[in-house]
Amino acid sequence: MAFTVDYSKASQYYNVQDGEYETVITGAGWDKTFSGTEHVKLKLRVRDDVNQSEQGEIIDYPLWKSKPENAKPSDIDGIPAWRIQQVSKAAQLPEGESISTLDDWFRAITNKPMRVTVKQDDQGRAKVQRVEESMYPVVAEGFVPVDDGDPLPF
Repeated sequence: MAFTVDYSKASQYYNVQDGEYETVITGAGWDKTFSGTEHVKLKLRVRDDVNQSEQGEIIDYPLWKSKPENAKPSDIDGIPAWRIQQVSKAAQLPEGESISTLDDWFRAITNKPMRVTVKQDDQGRAKVQRVEESMYPVVAEGFVPVDDGDPLPF
């Protein structure tokens, strides 16, 4: 496939456009910003088994820890419980399921479908505004979510 080198596009980071997307959670775990702020990072992949734009694109969804002055007893390892419950509902984890640790939760939500609404902020970064249950809860046969955490085989 032929292409033209275009330096003007070399420094741009692509973000998905504003809209609603059917996604699959391809990764979940702890992460840190450059300044050291810990958060849970969900990696969402726009599904290619659903007819929609942005297929295959990645959306990062951080769940920020509460600031110490805003922390509540219900927080789960510092993350507001309502955020975790919101994602759990959208990923259609069974109501009443007992989950021992966030690591167990990370495993439980990985490869689950979820619908998200994304809006770009004033700096052009895609931000998840809303999460909800997928309109297509069954991921089509042959859809293979990419786990970016695995080392490449070469």
